[in-house]
Amino acid sequence: MSRGQVVGRYEKDTLLGNYARFWTNAPIELTRNLDSAYCVIERGPQVEIISEDQSQTELDMNRLGFEITMKQSMKMAEILRILLKEGEEVYGAYY
Repeated sequence: MSRGQVVGRYEKDTLLGNYARFWTNAPIELTRNLDSAYCVIERGPQVEIISEDQSQTELDMNRLGFEITMKQSMKMAEILRILLKEGEEVYGAYY
């Protein structure tokens, strides 16, 4: 909510199905350009990609020839933190 107005509605199973983490050995400079990536983090020799649309991210990574070394579902608490952060940035809502 922002200023008493609902700013978004989410369905739990949809969120859990959409958000995922991917790891790859592809250069971070290339992985930053994935449209469906929420954020990209360099972790040693690996790059971690947090995706808001895991099926699109996987398609994009395969199309670009990025090897997916690991894929992991995200927990609801992690997804909610992302949504709350986006609400703060976009709507000026603070919780």
